[in-house]
Amino acid sequence: MSQAKKIEPLVQFEMVNLTLGGPTNQVKILQSVNLNILNNTKVSIVGSSGSGKTSLLLLIGGLEKATSGRIKVNGQDLSTLSEDSLASFRRDTIGIIFQSFHLIPTMTALENVAIPLELAGNMNSFPMAELELSHVGLENRLAHYPSELSGGEQQRVAIARALAPKPKLILADEPTGNLDGETGSQIVDLLFSRADECQSTLIFVTHDNGLAEQAEHMIQLHDGKIQADSNG
Repeated sequence: MSQAKKIEPLVQFEMVNLTLGGPTNQVKILQSVNLNILNNTKVSIVGSSGSGKTSLLLLIGGLEKATSGRIKVNGQDLSTLSEDSLASFRRDTIGIIFQSFHLIPTMTALENVAIPLELAGNMNSFPMAELELSHVGLENRLAHYPSELSGGEQQRVAIARALAPKPKLILADEPTGNLDGETGSQIVDLLFSRADECQSTLIFVTHDNGLAEQAEHMIQLHDGKIQADSNG
């Protein structure tokens, strides 16, 4: 009888440490982190302020380099990549959603969403961006600038921008942090449903325990260490 093929995690951390600061004032941000995250799952990262949540997300996205240990994302060892290769890897594999939206103020909603598609050399960037904006309910706001949109609408544009290239992995840092409760709930529902439709893994940082518990996999950090790692 042949052995079943081992499922390779999308994200793997092996004894990962992150230390910041100089020789005399080093701060241990993350310590001895081991982690496996599978494809097509929703993962929440929780913990008190300063516990290392955002740093963990930045390491997964290759936006911060580990001090020691190994990080693999989609089979790629991030420590072996140059800055240019990391940028290309992020472009092709990862969509990132920030708490403060990070939209380009001088560009319309349509132009903001088209950017990652254009950078990837997609010849249909604007039709694809328009389709993605329709998926998030903004088909009538294509020509609006960020200043002309509400917070919830800006976050919808940010979600469309992250998802337009159909990334394998979506990283979201407090995606509802700047929104009121009702708008935040709508954004979460939208983010979850679009991740399902795009068959993307979603990893998000949140202070909202109710939101965190909606994920299939919850990681709890405390003082830079994983205190709990549960699959629901």
